[in-house]
Amino acid sequence: MRRFVLLTAGSVLLALALAACNSLPGSYGDGDSGQQSAAPANASVVKLSESSFGPILTDGSGRTLYAFTRDERGPSTCEGECIATWPALKAQGAPAAGDGVDGSLLGTVKRSDGTSQITYQSWPLYFYGGDLTPGEVNGQGVKDVWFVVGADGKLVRQAAPAGDSSTGGTESESSSSQNSLGGSREQSGEQSGGYSSGGSDEGYSY
Repeated sequence: MRRFVLLTAGSVLLALALAACNSLPGSYGDGDSGQQSAAPANASVVKLSESSFGPILTDGSGRTLYAFTRDERGPSTCEGECIATWPALKAQGAPAAGDGVDGSLLGTVKRSDGTSQITYQSWPLYFYGGDLTPGEVNGQGVKDVWFVVGADGKLVRQAAPAGDSSTGGTESESSSSQNSLGGSREQSGEQSGGYSSGGSDEGYSY
């Protein structure tokens, strides 16, 4: 009888100890929370990738990043329909420098919606909705205000070779004015998707 009582008491104590362990934060019993808090792969990574304009900035997955000359190295001026066509590279934690990127040139800027956008040499960075796969550069030169960015943080103003939207080649810059709004490339209307900014820039397509 005494042995039975001792065994029963020992079983109760063991069960209570296991229950206490499973309730602790970060224990094996709470494994799902660790997966939910993990940052997505390539989040906030900016690296250099080869392109027809030489090495240019891309995200961690190789998607081309662009700068908007109207930002003039300040807060983003791309809102509304513009940001629907040119999504911002949002910061998920501190931006990380990938291959070939100078980490001292990386930063963030606060957008009007309260989110943070990654910058390089103070230029807010964007994707282009017309780039469907990593390595495409269909947004280069659209309306003469959207350009890929080199390792030094300068905008690469070279026009893409005819019929070439893929990677591979060398970099150069043209002498066109940084803030010019005229003289789009022949395909720019098609590439911009026909979006109009409205407001004070009526008729301007992104």
